[in-house]
Amino acid sequence: VGPYKLDRLYLPKVFWRNALFVKCSLIKAVFDQSHMDNAQFIQSSLEKASFSEIQLDKVIFRQTSVLSINFTGASLVGANFLDAE
Repeated sequence: VGPYKLDRLYLPKVFWRNALFVKCSLIKAVFDQSHMDNAQFIQSSLEKASFSEIQLDKVIFRQTSVLSINFTGASLVGANFLDAE
């Protein structure tokens, strides 16, 4: 729970269930090929981030900026983009 500036965070191939990011800047962050079911991104910024080939089932992007995101090959079953930009 932030605010934290985590721009360019590089965490590919992680297994992280129930991850919680609140008021975090994750611009150009990389989470490729990770498993992050039930993750929550709340009031955060994920611009130009990469979620390629990730499993993000039941993820929540609440009041979060999700501009120019790479979701190529991602699983977003049950994803919630409530009030996301």
